[in-house]
Amino acid sequence: MCLSPNKYLSTSSTSVLLVLTDGKIDDVDQTIDTLVEHAADAPLSIVIVGVGGGNFEDMMRLDGDEEAGGCLVSSEGKKCPRDLVQFVPFRKYSKTMSHLTAETLAEIPLQLVTYFMSKGIRPTPPDDATGTH
Repeated sequence: MCLSPNKYLSTSSTSVLLVLTDGKIDDVDQTIDTLVEHAADAPLSIVIVGVGGGNFEDMMRLDGDEEAGGCLVSSEGKKCPRDLVQFVPFRKYSKTMSHLTAETLAEIPLQLVTYFMSKGIRPTPPDDATGTH
């Protein structure tokens, strides 16, 4: 993963990476290390949706919600400064699409606010009373 965080410091844009997975990952520790070292400083939220009946234990580790403070911790003990991964098991919410949608998007607003606040980027106020830019 090659991310250049300084490239994004002057903008107010962000990206959401959607990953659909059956739960199989061979390098979860390396993935966590990469996320902590590189992705935490990028305007990025990662949403992982687990599909099928697989074991999603590694996906829950990537989510980091089970860690102290709800953030990933690298193999060297470095804590990610913000939450950037949301894991959602499709089978848990598949009967009600509105619940699936809500759960999938639930953490993104706080992730955005946390990222922009950490970079000192303030929201752009609306141009007029209609709230449009």
